[in-house]
Amino acid sequence: MLISEIKGWHYIITWDNPVPASSATMLSTLKKLGKISTIETKTTVALSPKASTNWRDIRNAITENLHEKKGNALYVNIMSGQSFQYGRKTNYKWDKVLGR
Repeated sequence: MLISEIKGWHYIITWDNPVPASSATMLSTLKKLGKISTIETKTTVALSPKASTNWRDIRNAITENLHEKKGNALYVNIMSGQSFQYGRKTNYKWDKVLGR
């Protein structure tokens, strides 16, 4: 997917160390929240959520499908420009990524 094709998508989500390793459960859970499109490899997707989906649903879907001790994730809300990370460096809590 090219940068010009991101228009219309609301979130970019990337992760590593999902359970199971194939990311099948993660992708299935995200598909329930809206339309997804693979951007790069099997662990980076763009999400256009259903009207009933909020940021909490997205965070829960991500954390429920990551390895408890090794999982890491990042999502960017394209509409607001905010990004958040989760993993060992954030003590397994969602933390805002500070930009410029």
